[in-house]
Amino acid sequence: LIGVVTKNDLYALDNIKINFENKILNYVQTNVISLGPYESIVTAKNLMVENKIYSLPIVYNEKVIGLLKIDDLIYQLYNNLQEMNDLQIKVLENLHEAVCIVNAAGIVKFWNKKSEQLYKVTSKQIVGKSIEKFFPTALILKVLASHVRIDNVYNESSPGKTVILSAVPIFNNKNELIAVASTDRDVTEVITLSKQLISEKNKVEFFESAYKNEFASNYNFVSIMGNNAKMIENITIAKKVAPTSASVLITGESGTGKEVFAKAIHKASARTGNFVAINCSAIPENLFERDRKSVV
Repeated sequence: LIGVVTKNDLYALDNIKINFENKILNYVQTNVISLGPYESIVTAKNLMVENKIYSLPIVYNEKVIGLLKIDDLIYQLYNNLQEMNDLQIKVLENLHEAVCIVNAAGIVKFWNKKSEQLYKVTSKQIVGKSIEKFFPTALILKVLASHVRIDNVYNESSPGKTVILSAVPIFNNKNELIAVASTDRDVTEVITLSKQLISEKNKVEFFESAYKNEFASNYNFVSIMGNNAKMIENITIAKKVAPTSASVLITGESGTGKEVFAKAIHKASARTGNFVAINCSAIPENLFERDRKSVV
């Protein structure tokens, strides 16, 4: 590619005295701006706008393989914008939240299906009209006035229906407010389920406490066998100490039921934790020594 000649260049030749010996190379534009085939459409558009040119040669391996005209570029950009716009609308229409977008004058520009379901107002009814006409106290109006975003405001849109509202101002490159977008999430079902869970949890805790009290008062020491005076005395002492926070040392030879007493005392104490038995004779001596030094 050594140059480009346009119709305007040819028309200009009418004012120049030429003959067949004149070479076209004398009249072409040699400072040609070109582009590779793998650049983006946006790059091509910017290049053409910055240099005020209406056609752009596409060069690959030093050979011209095509010519991009401004009309082709506009058409392609329009298609890309249309595809992007369609994608954005599909995304907004399928969101779980109700979405409303108004311009700087408060005129509704977008109202998705979830908004229709939540507020019983159709898109045909509200789009193109002032949001204030339908919702005089809408959060979106406060953001229009203050230009400051507001997040997670609880609101009861109707009796028994709870909604969380958020609204965000949208600015252009000149920091001018051009729109406000709001999202409203219906949390009625979540709150209802939460209340039900709390109610069921309270019931479980009540029955658990009642069971433990019943178990502690009637069944903790039934597993201890023996009716002699000494055994009855030990059981009586254990029952007295169980509800307290005092430490208990139970002594006796192997097989006399020390762990049985310990479990009975633990159960009768109505503590929430599990009983854990540790065999100290199985712990190595050096481990005991290390723990002793760390405590000291």
